[in-house]
Amino acid sequence: MNTVVNDAYLIMFFLTDTAGAGHGGRGGMGTISSYPGQAYGSVTSPQSYGSGSAATSGGGIIRLEANHSLTIDGLVTAEGQKSSSNKSGGGSGGSVWLSSQILTGNGIVSSSGGSGYSTGSGGGGRIAVDFRNSSFAGKLQAFGGRSKKYSSGGAGTIVLYNYQEKTKALLIDNNNIGTPTTDDIQETSVDGGRTWLTPEINTSVITFDVLNIRGKAQLAVQTTPAGSPLRWEIKGIQGDRSGILHVRANQKLKMTTSTSDGNQPGLMWGVNVYERGDLTMPENLVIDGIKVIESGSLSGANNVTVGNGGKFILRLVEFVKSLLLMKQFLLLVPLITES
Repeated sequence: MNTVVNDAYLIMFFLTDTAGAGHGGRGGMGTISSYPGQAYGSVTSPQSYGSGSAATSGGGIIRLEANHSLTIDGLVTAEGQKSSSNKSGGGSGGSVWLSSQILTGNGIVSSSGGSGYSTGSGGGGRIAVDFRNSSFAGKLQAFGGRSKKYSSGGAGTIVLYNYQEKTKALLIDNNNIGTPTTDDIQETSVDGGRTWLTPEINTSVITFDVLNIRGKAQLAVQTTPAGSPLRWEIKGIQGDRSGILHVRANQKLKMTTSTSDGNQPGLMWGVNVYERGDLTMPENLVIDGIKVIESGSLSGANNVTVGNGGKFILRLVEFVKSLLLMKQFLLLVPLITES
């Protein structure tokens, strides 16, 4: 197995409490002496090794392609190595790419990151599954590693592509093992514990038929060149209300309808919209059990209801503009504003 030592910036082996390695998810934070490993690799055709750190290895690459049927009843794993000392963060998960007309079984497919000893843990890897028909009842998991002392690694990515129906779903699940230290991405070079998409250079649109964020995962996109325009187009919404999608500067999120009668399902994950970010919502928006942080522009929602357990945080950058675009704003809980 080849191991890549990526820019987890572990600096010198004598350092302790270091950060974890990254791949689909960035590594967990350690001390200020080290930075979490960066995210990289393809979401739909993953073929990258996981990353190691000073004394741990990243997960490998698994490519299984069957002409007719593929049955998985056992364990298929490309997991990162867990840390056994405070001198090294956990390794990140590798890549698993499965292709078959028919997918069955009750097994486990995993590219999870390695846990940290008293260090940052490794980020999850990347899994892609292409199929025409699936009755697979097992588990697909790309969790970040756990850490006893510092933050967990970010979840990896899982893409399910049904080429019979031509639908593509993205699952981001961190198994409730922990959250980043803040809900804001303040400096990308030192940001840890989040899932990142790293599309090819000059990618301007990212489309998924279903986006499922759960298990306290948080998802963001790193464009190339940095800060270049990007538009999200999400048709279906799934989750457990614990996750957050980050819409950064020069990025737009458009929530399109996914039902025949034009109704839009309620938000099942939170959204953080940054300055110069743009969020276009369905006509009737219900914020219940989730957090929506708005620093950019908000449009499309004529009726907004903030229910019990919901938080709508309007930072005063675009506060007045956003409110003027809404015809009705119903608050069941207090509105939070931040300057």
